[in-house]
Amino acid sequence: MPDTRLHGLDALRGIAAVCVFLFHLSAETIGIGGTNAGLAVDFFFMLSGYVMARTYESRFAEGLGAGSFFTLRYLRLWPTMAVGAIIGSFYLATSTNEFWLAMAANLLLIPYFVNHQPFGANWAAWSIFYELVANVAHAAWFCRIKKLILPLALLGTGILVISLDFPSFTAGHKDSTFAAGFVRVFFSYLIGVQLHRSLGSRSVPTTSSILILSILPLIFVTTWFLPQRSTLLDMLIVAGVFPCLIAAGTSISVGAGLKWLGRISFPLYAVHWPLMAFCHIYGWSVLWSVPVAFALASLMPDGLRLKSLGKVFQLTKEPTTRLASSE
Repeated sequence: MPDTRLHGLDALRGIAAVCVFLFHLSAETIGIGGTNAGLAVDFFFMLSGYVMARTYESRFAEGLGAGSFFTLRYLRLWPTMAVGAIIGSFYLATSTNEFWLAMAANLLLIPYFVNHQPFGANWAAWSIFYELVANVAHAAWFCRIKKLILPLALLGTGILVISLDFPSFTAGHKDSTFAAGFVRVFFSYLIGVQLHRSLGSRSVPTTSSILILSILPLIFVTTWFLPQRSTLLDMLIVAGVFPCLIAAGTSISVGAGLKWLGRISFPLYAVHWPLMAFCHIYGWSVLWSVPVAFALASLMPDGLRLKSLGKVFQLTKEPTTRLASSE
């Protein structure tokens, strides 16, 4: 059977996950948090839109409903995120007197604000919540809209309006910006959907895989030297650079190491912050979280799956990242 996995997109997703990890580590160890490496989350959103459109829009047309699609996606994402929440429960227990209620909500991927964070057991889980919301909206509404230019224009305008109060591409991870996070996720996600609709099955020729794979870390490293965040620059990166990367990523070839990094990218993203928090509360260096996170992620490549529950709901097994899953 031919390998239909999109390894180039896998590799880009893996690199983005490492950039997020390094961003959080640098903020904890050397106090550098000014980079826009958080835009890697917007890359995840866009990649999710691209992959879900590629994989499921034909099935939406055949009758796959929003409820069934949500169940399928929830079963795909929840087990791995639950591992992260369980690790993060040690930190959550030190943060609130409402531990059991907050923990139950976090385990179910439901926001419950603790110290201004919607997911106190795993701060990184906020993006997975928004991705699930975008997935449901895709199945319920966006698959019916043939041209997404108007929704994208409205969302882009919303981002500029939000930026009058705070940088729009930092929205979503705390209570004061939670509502604005929906604008953020839909903007990136719908660009991904539109990108697939425009490209179809065509591949974009590229001259250098190394160049394509280097762009994300180069962007995030160079922004460390900027005096402050700029919403216009962030929008240029998200709306201009990221679609080109995804388009180019569909046709590049990568080695075994980057294939492996792509396969562990979702579990790495799911466990890296809880492990850092675990080290923090016990007074250990957060650098210990690095080997543990990679080792744990390697034990569940592509994330854990609940195949038996999928059969209960009589859902078709979701393809792995041979369709370059977006987590």
